[in-house]
Amino acid sequence: MKQAKSTFAMLILLSFLASISMAAPQEPAAESPQLEPIPNPDLTGLEPAVREQIEAAQEVFPQLLESSAQQDKAESYGTLGQLYHSYQMIDAARVCYGNAQKLNPRDFRWPYYQARILHDAGYFSRAKELYSQALSIQPLNIPAMVHLAKTVFEEGDLDGSRATFEKVLELQPDTGAATFGMAQIALSVQNYQAAAHFLERTLELVPDASAVHYPLALAYQQLGRQEEAKKHLALRGPVGVGVLDPLMDQLRQFQKGEIVHLLRGRRALQAGDLEAALSSFTQAVEASPQSVRARNNLASALAALKRYEEAIRQYELVLQVAPEDMTALFNLGSLTLHQERFNEAAGYLEKVVRASPRDSEAFALLGRALRGVGRTDQAMIAFNRTLSLDPANESARLNKADLLASLGRYGELRTFLERAYSQFPRDGLTAHALARVLASCPDAGLRDGEKALQLALSVFEARQTHFHAMTVAEAHAETGNCQDAAQWQSAVVKALEEGGDPSSIEEARATLTRYQSGPPCRPPAQDIEAPSVP
Repeated sequence: MKQAKSTFAMLILLSFLASISMAAPQEPAAESPQLEPIPNPDLTGLEPAVREQIEAAQEVFPQLLESSAQQDKAESYGTLGQLYHSYQMIDAARVCYGNAQKLNPRDFRWPYYQARILHDAGYFSRAKELYSQALSIQPLNIPAMVHLAKTVFEEGDLDGSRATFEKVLELQPDTGAATFGMAQIALSVQNYQAAAHFLERTLELVPDASAVHYPLALAYQQLGRQEEAKKHLALRGPVGVGVLDPLMDQLRQFQKGEIVHLLRGRRALQAGDLEAALSSFTQAVEASPQSVRARNNLASALAALKRYEEAIRQYELVLQVAPEDMTALFNLGSLTLHQERFNEAAGYLEKVVRASPRDSEAFALLGRALRGVGRTDQAMIAFNRTLSLDPANESARLNKADLLASLGRYGELRTFLERAYSQFPRDGLTAHALARVLASCPDAGLRDGEKALQLALSVFEARQTHFHAMTVAEAHAETGNCQDAAQWQSAVVKALEEGGDPSSIEEARATLTRYQSGPPCRPPAQDIEAPSVP
C-alpha cells in the first residue's frame, strides 16, 4: 500500500520535469523604479591609494548596471554606497542606498544604512521610518532595534523608546546599549533609583564604558550616595556604549582594498566568466580576510562552479565572523539541502526564518528540509507559510501537493490543486498535477476523467513530452476510452525506447498492455490507508 502512495506522490512531483507556460496574453512588464543620479564626491585631498580605489570602483560600476536583473543592479548600487559610506562620502552613499532599496525593497541592508546616515545627521523622523522599514524585513535585528529606540528617544517619545529597549532586553538580556538606553530614559524622568540600577548593570556588561560613570555619579548624588558619586565622577571618560553591528563593521573592511576586486568579480559573474569571478573574489578575500561580503561572494562563485564542499567551507568561515549573517545561513541551508543533509539544512534555515519571517523562499526550502527529516507536520506549516507570503510560488505549491499525496490525504490534495488552478490557470505545472490527480488518484472516487482529459490535452499542447502524453493516456483510460489510451501510451513507450531508463520502459509497456486488453482499462484504484503524520 505504501508503495502505491509513494509512486503516486512521485508522479505529482514529476511535474517539475519541465516548465510549462499555458497560452495566455502577456501582461505588460513592471516599470523600472525611478532612480536618483549619484552625486560625484570630491576626491581631492584624499590619499593616492584611496583615490585610486574609488576611481577604479567608479570605472567598473556602469558596466555592472548593464545587467537586466534588478537585484543585481541593487547589489551594485549598494556596494558602491558602502564604499562611499566607509570614507564618509555621505551624500553619494545615501543616494546609492536609496537606489538599491528601490531596486530590491526586500533587502534589509539598504534602508538600515540610510537610517544610520540620517540618524547621525539628526534627521530623526526619516531615520525612524527607515529603521521601521528595515525591521519589517528582519524584525529581530538587535542593532536596528537599538538604534530605532535611540531615535524615538531623541524625538521625545519615552514610552516608545522604553518599549523597544525592553523588547531588545527580552531577546538579548546582555545588550549593554539597551540597558544604557533604559538608564537614560529613567534619568530623563528623574527616576534615579532605576537609573542607577540600569547604569550599574551597563558597567557589569561593558566595564570599559567610561562614559557611563558620569551619569551614574549624578544618579548617586540625587540618591544621597555621595562617596560613590565621587568615585564614579573620578572615573568618567569618553568611551561610550555601542552595540555589535556587523553591517557597520563591514564598512571598515571596504577600506582594506577589497572593493575593486568585488566589483570586478560581480562583473565577471554577469558575463558568465566563473573562473574570472572566482579569481577576483579570491583576491578580495586575500585583501580583507575578515570580510563577510568577500567570502560570501567567493562562496557563491565556488557554488556556481559546483565546488559545493569548498563553497560550504567558505560560508562556514563567514559564520565564524558573523554568526547571524543571513546570506551565509540561507546559502548553507540551500547547499546542504541540495546534498540531502536535511538536518543541517533545517538548522540553518530555521535561523533564517526566525530573523526574516517574510522570506518566502527560505520557508519553501525549510519545508523541503523538514520533510527530509520526517517532520511532515512542520513541513506542511512551512509550505503553507510560503504560499501565504507568495501565493504564486508554484514550486512550493507542487511540494505541498506532493506531501499531501505521500500522506494519502487525497481529498485535501484535489481541493488544494483545484483551488490553485482556479487562481492560477496559466500555471502549467499546477494544471498537470491536477490532471494526474483527476486521472489516476488512488482514491477512485475522487477522479474526474473528462476534466482530467481536458487539462491533460491543454498541458500537452503547451509542452509535448512523453511524460505529459502519459497523463493524456491515463485520462483517456479513466473515461473508458481504451483505444485512444493505447494510442497515446504507444507514443510514450516509443519515446522511452529511444532514450529512457529500463525500469520506466517496462512499466510503460505493462500499462500499454493493460490499455490494449481493455475495456475496462482505467488506472487501478488503491486501498486508502489513514494518513500517517509523525
